[in-house]
Amino acid sequence: MIKSIIAQKKQGKNLTQNEIAEIINSYIQNKIDDKQMTSFLKAVFKKGMSQAETYFLTKAMQNSGKTFDFKGLGTVVDKHSTGGVGDNTSLIIVPILASLGTKVFKISGGGLGFTGGTADKILQFKGIKNQLEFKEAKKVLQKTNACFLTQTDDIVPADKKIYALRNKTGLIQNVPLIASSIVSKKLACGANIVLLDVKFGDGAFMKNYKNAEDLAVSMVEILKKENKKTCAVLTSMEEPLGDFVGDQLEVREAIKTLQGKTKNNLQKLSVLFASKLFSMAKNISFKDAKNQVLETIKNGNALKKLEEIVVAQSGIFELPKSKIQAKIFDVKSTKNGFVKKIKTENLGYLCKEVSKNFPQFLGVEIKKRTGEKIEKNDNIFLIYSNNDLSKKIINKFKKCVVTSKEKINKIKLIEKIIE
Repeated sequence: MIKSIIAQKKQGKNLTQNEIAEIINSYIQNKIDDKQMTSFLKAVFKKGMSQAETYFLTKAMQNSGKTFDFKGLGTVVDKHSTGGVGDNTSLIIVPILASLGTKVFKISGGGLGFTGGTADKILQFKGIKNQLEFKEAKKVLQKTNACFLTQTDDIVPADKKIYALRNKTGLIQNVPLIASSIVSKKLACGANIVLLDVKFGDGAFMKNYKNAEDLAVSMVEILKKENKKTCAVLTSMEEPLGDFVGDQLEVREAIKTLQGKTKNNLQKLSVLFASKLFSMAKNISFKDAKNQVLETIKNGNALKKLEEIVVAQSGIFELPKSKIQAKIFDVKSTKNGFVKKIKTENLGYLCKEVSKNFPQFLGVEIKKRTGEKIEKNDNIFLIYSNNDLSKKIINKFKKCVVTSKEKINKIKLIEKIIE
């Protein structure tokens, strides 16, 4: 039966709901091994899936584990990013919304490939527990209006297992596989309203805009079919979103943003997402929602709410010191001109590689953006580490930036919103 299903997909034939459920359930029950599942995934990669097949795959994955029920708690919202570099909007928008009385149930994965994951970043708060039983998570949600969880064995286990296999085999950049992975978790988590941040560009899994748009449309259609209020925002990941790359540094930047101390693309996008979700949850205008979002940052309530959530999940909340406590290594420009491109994917991979080999490496601060003028000996990056780093490593970071003598346009951050 399984061989026949895989053979059909290799031939480009559409599979039925029962056939897709059969292969997913067989993999979860260890009736087929990684080799057979990889063969199926490769067939999907090569031949694609119809929208109906993608929906069937999503439902099969959702039904592989527990589904959360928030009856009696009112409207619950969620937000998901398809993955980027220097993207820590979730740490910002969750406490903003919670401070405004909107419940947010945030289940996140770890980093995939060259991207960072919210699940890794939330663990920077010492002692925090982000693998909670639903009853416990529900108590945190009732107490604080929000909860940060990571995917556990009983939350869409099919996705967790397939996600790891895709990462291992490099089978990542595929619309049906990404759509089913993301939406299955959203459906299992039971949120009424879902905002999707769909990235495109060098630092995203979807390198070109058309593929990202196809992914956004596919996910919105599945969520609508399940009667979820949703929208997708197509955003550029041609350069890191925030000014920092590295879990500890990104958490620090998120806190600074909640303190109202940053004005960059990270802050801009976080305010947009929070305002959009709040307007959808409360049925108010985007303008009114944005005013309330900015006010809860200004009056400090959003920051207090983040501390409340962290403490409720057994974590220790500490405000960052004014200066980063680490050695700083300069990555300087060797010529005059303009920043033509930041090789965002390469930068993401490099940060992960250095972090793996040098645990005391904290990450990178981006000092120059695409389109900005640059002069010889200007800092492109600042590298933060508690240990010395060799010139060889520092020079690798230099290769993550391309300069040009000609002026380059700055990157457009938000391309389209799909309602």
